Amino acid sequence: MYQVFTRAVFNGQIECNGRTPMVMGPVVQANYGRQVEEVVRMNWVGAFIFSIGDKHVGSQGFLTDPGFFKLFDFPLLKGNAATALRNPHSVILTEKLAKKLFGNADPMGQFVNVDSTAGFTVTGVLKDLPPNTRFDFEYLIPWSYTNEVHWDNASWTNNMIGTYLLLRPDVSETVANISLRNLVRMHAPETKAEIFLHPMRKWRLYSNFVNGEATDGDINFVRMLAVIAGFILLIACINYMNLSSARSIRRAREVGVRKVVGAGRGSLIGRFLGESLLIASLAGVLALVIVILTLPWFNQLIMTNLAIPYGDPFSGFRVRHSYYLRVCWPAAIRLFIFPPSVLSISSVVISRPSMPWSRRGGSWSFSSSALP
Repeated sequence: MYQVFTRAVFNGQIECNGRTPMVMGPVVQANYGRQVEEVVRMNWVGAFIFSIGDKHVGSQGFLTDPGFFKLFDFPLLKGNAATALRNPHSVILTEKLAKKLFGNADPMGQFVNVDSTAGFTVTGVLKDLPPNTRFDFEYLIPWSYTNEVHWDNASWTNNMIGTYLLLRPDVSETVANISLRNLVRMHAPETKAEIFLHPMRKWRLYSNFVNGEATDGDINFVRMLAVIAGFILLIACINYMNLSSARSIRRAREVGVRKVVGAGRGSLIGRFLGESLLIASLAGVLALVIVILTLPWFNQLIMTNLAIPYGDPFSGFRVRHSYYLRVCWPAAIRLFIFPPSVLSISSVVISRPSMPWSRRGGSWSFSSSALP
């Protein structure tokens, strides 16, 4: 999925923004169907008043095309995602807004006034948006309502809305960019603007544009945190190895006894490696418990809403698999193997106890320390 961006020269500099002409979406859908599977326009509205009797609630939301749920997987608690936005006077509400308007009653099929227009039917109830989404809305209204309120604009030089595309599986971003680049110039030769696609995977981390190209953004903050985490991990590994090596001196006698009774180096490494893995596992469980207990207070401290993905605990690993494989796992292997290896190669030195007697010349003598 991609957002359509406009690129043009302003005051001698190449500027990029995510606003496009209203008329562009239908043109792309009609003329580029071999490459584009779905086009969705989104026009943010923050001034609609929803009314039921004497109750009036102001809210913000989007006017959007019926294919909205083909691109975005916001879950509908009630209603049909394929048909909920087909009727010009249908409206989808979030749980929060539905409760404000209807309380605990079922909102499906209920009528609500939007500004001065009566007769909007609630055709869907959307689950409240998660905190990690870039969108902020409480309702969705079909795009066709734009014509009714005379907001539609057929000019190719007025960039007013956001346009999102879903490409077909066999179409690459490069091919689509080549085909769509001069679309605005074809319909408005007087403008020098061109369009390009910005993939969804880069919306969050690569949102800064230099000379018309996406360069960096929040990825710099992520890299900084990764470097800090790497230093913390390195210090922790060094400390653990030092403590384990120092502790190995106390276990030298145990190693010696085991070697005397026939234990090989492999069995010793396996024993101590198992102990290290057990300690690490218990530490991981303890760390998870601490995170679960302190996460609400941490969210209040940094004013955000972090959450642990219990439903998909390995999602973070799949996203950052290269980091774990290249950094964390090698560090853990060295951390666990080094102390057992040091212990297993300890030499066994058997010393005879000092005898309380000695022979000098032709006679035996006893040391005074041996006497009671």
